[in-house]
Amino acid sequence: MNIQVCCPYQKCVYNCPMCIAKGHKHNYKFSNNTNSQEYYDNLSNIIEYEQTCDVILTGECDPSQNMQWVKKVLTQLKDTYFSGSVELQTRNYNIDVQKLEDLDLGVLSYSIVYLKDYLKSHSFNKLRVGINRLVILLTKEFEFLNKDTFNTMGFNQVTFKTLQYGEDKNVNKWIDENKMSEDGVNRIREIIEFYNGSKECSVRLDENCQDATNRYYIYRSDGKLYKNWEEENALEINRFIRKEDEDEYY
Repeated sequence: MNIQVCCPYQKCVYNCPMCIAKGHKHNYKFSNNTNSQEYYDNLSNIIEYEQTCDVILTGECDPSQNMQWVKKVLTQLKDTYFSGSVELQTRNYNIDVQKLEDLDLGVLSYSIVYLKDYLKSHSFNKLRVGINRLVILLTKEFEFLNKDTFNTMGFNQVTFKTLQYGEDKNVNKWIDENKMSEDGVNRIREIIEFYNGSKECSVRLDENCQDATNRYYIYRSDGKLYKNWEEENALEINRFIRKEDEDEYY
């Protein structure tokens, strides 16, 4: 079970028109306890209890808007025992990767919304050690892509992601007007087949990141765990505390 660690809410500087995080009914009414050690200790306990596959730093805003939080989380996770890696998702193409590498960031994942960004993505700052992933949101701007026009831009992994409907009617309307056609998505599948087994780059298509169940939990700034992005009622966190920590926790 992956843990999506959610950056404390603030207005996102990128304001992507298809952002699934927009307009949730809970209006992000979660307290910010990220200055408390309990927040970081709870995160470590949950991860060690679950033996989490991966930890993903993400949020309703871009995590790079709060690099102090990113560094504190990475510092905490550096001494946390789990089998996976830590991934940072961002649209900040000039992020300082040196400091992130020093804190054992395993995956740097850039989201691409517009064609102009894809065309210059070969120059994005990349990890020297670790995985560099390009996530391309499938709008009609990328209709031209096929196995002959696609370029990995020097990334280890590329994920094509279909646009996801959510709770905001304006976002859903924008998606209806701007999503890639089914023919375009079929050409994306041909790209994936072309790169199947490639040592150069792993290429995949994500069509249900929001609908998939038993795939991830959300760890929010209040230090509580939620089963999905829309949920406003936290899970019972006590069951995620390791047995040897129970006496100290209570």
